[in-house]
Amino acid sequence: MSVPIESRYQGAGAVQQFRRSHFRPLTDLYRITSHVVGRVWTHGKVVSRYVQVRRSRALIHDPDQG
Repeated sequence: MSVPIESRYQGAGAVQQFRRSHFRPLTDLYRITSHVVGRVWTHGKVVSRYVQVRRSRALIHDPDQG
């Protein structure tokens, strides 16, 4: 299924002047990443899951062992 979208390009013969982007690559990347990491850290139970994994024995799947 296809959906038509409007696209606007600024170039020769353009009727409308478009505003500059407010995206700041380094600042915005830091803010997005820190937000996602914070949410995972808070709601993902990262520390308790890490401790649980480190305490359990390794499970090795070897189909050749009978």
